[in-house]
Amino acid sequence: GGIAMSNFTSQGHTQIVGIVPAGIPCTGNVIVTICGQNSNSAAYTLPAPVISNISPSVLSRAGGETVTITGTNFSASGNSVTIGGIGATIDSQSPTSITITTPADLCAGNIVVANACAQVSNSMPYTVTAPAISNINPSVLISGNTITITGSNFGSTGNTVTIGGIAMSNFTSQGHTQIVG
Repeated sequence: GGIAMSNFTSQGHTQIVGIVPAGIPCTGNVIVTICGQNSNSAAYTLPAPVISNISPSVLSRAGGETVTITGTNFSASGNSVTIGGIGATIDSQSPTSITITTPADLCAGNIVVANACAQVSNSMPYTVTAPAISNINPSVLISGNTITITGSNFGSTGNTVTIGGIAMSNFTSQGHTQIVG
């Protein structure tokens, strides 16, 4: 009941060398059959995935970016990817490359691949571009009035804003490019 190996490099009385066929199960047994007789079985497992690179490795909080993960031992299909602990959308996948679309509101963390055999890869770190303020309106602040902060790489939620060392606690809205409070 397995997949027959058909590409042999050499065969002899004590050794058989060949190419492992595609699509084998995650675990199983190797059995040699000759003249209708089966050998004993030898257990095998597939190797865990290994991430060697991610590109880009610096991301934005807005999400929607394409990240290419390269490595080895990914499945041809059925992989899953987490980025910062959040499941990512897989756009394409092969045994050596996976392309994902990033979710919004990432913080710095790690990308991890689980192949179709549920084997987990090493963690590959990424960073997120720091938030940047380009403008505050008004620039003369009066306690109790509304302020609009414009910039980039803010979170859609979870921002902390301090004004003169005092935390601002009332937000009207929060977004990747503007905070109003």
